[in-house]
Amino acid sequence: MEIPAGSLYLESDPSVCNDLMIIDFCVPSYIAGIYLHKKVGESVASGMMFYFDLGISAPNSPLMEVYRDGVLVGTAPVSATGGSDSFVSASPFNVVFEDEVPYTLVLPEGSIWVRDGADMANPEMSVNLIGSIIESYPTADYVDMEKIFDPETNVLSKVIFYYDQPIMMVENESVQLLDGNDLVAEADNGYTSSNEAYSYYGEDDSTWMLIADFSRIADRLEPGKDYDAVPTDGAVYAVTDIHGGSSVQSASAENNVLLGCTDGTLTVKNAAQGSLITAYTVDGRMAGSTVADGTAPATLPLPVKGLYIVTVGHRSYKVMNR
Repeated sequence: MEIPAGSLYLESDPSVCNDLMIIDFCVPSYIAGIYLHKKVGESVASGMMFYFDLGISAPNSPLMEVYRDGVLVGTAPVSATGGSDSFVSASPFNVVFEDEVPYTLVLPEGSIWVRDGADMANPEMSVNLIGSIIESYPTADYVDMEKIFDPETNVLSKVIFYYDQPIMMVENESVQLLDGNDLVAEADNGYTSSNEAYSYYGEDDSTWMLIADFSRIADRLEPGKDYDAVPTDGAVYAVTDIHGGSSVQSASAENNVLLGCTDGTLTVKNAAQGSLITAYTVDGRMAGSTVADGTAPATLPLPVKGLYIVTVGHRSYKVMNR
């Protein structure tokens, strides 16, 4: 780049100006400044993040890949979040990461672009990690159920299952809608634009609910018909750690992790270094993610008020952003 002599001058003294300036630079072929939140050889139980030191986007719905012994065993949609410092995340892979088994995670070339244009993208990125088992929770049974019919069409719209304890729903499980022994539809866990029906969970005055929404298939259901609905076996499990309000509270007697939310910011104290902290809305969409450095409290902005499911490492919590 060449800046001619006299192009720049002092505002206070225009007679003082620049000499001819020549600056050599090279535009890299790929996005640079990439680093990972896990080091080679560390364990992975569900997801993975790659960090960038510039604004990025993932415009073509890329997939991160996971390989076991060189064989592709799963993929996960990639999302890009952040401003001048950004990260891409992928979770879950719908893969049970076997304990102590080596895996390779791959972000394919061209998945991530510089936010302002497509002239620069990522090279293929891969990392070798060791699998670990996600902590399991006991299954939970509902104590009551309510069916809601559309007031105009008298067609079944939603089914609500009530629980007397905090719950979460297992990925890839669903609520089945039955006509006798015939499967009519499945409300998959989490909302997407393509799901014909979907399930999500929430809390209201210390009552926990699993809600199956069948309104998208109203044209396939008979008015006034009382269909059966049931969660698939093992779909719902109990979560013992509940936190809300604006103060940071103790998570459990088993560890010293502290969670709370003040002014729309989630604060997590005492999380182990390298712990992945992820917040999900009650319909299963990821609201944000960060990694604990083991020293200062980790913080994460929550976009809207409401209930969030927060995972810290292998444990899950509920936090209310009031």
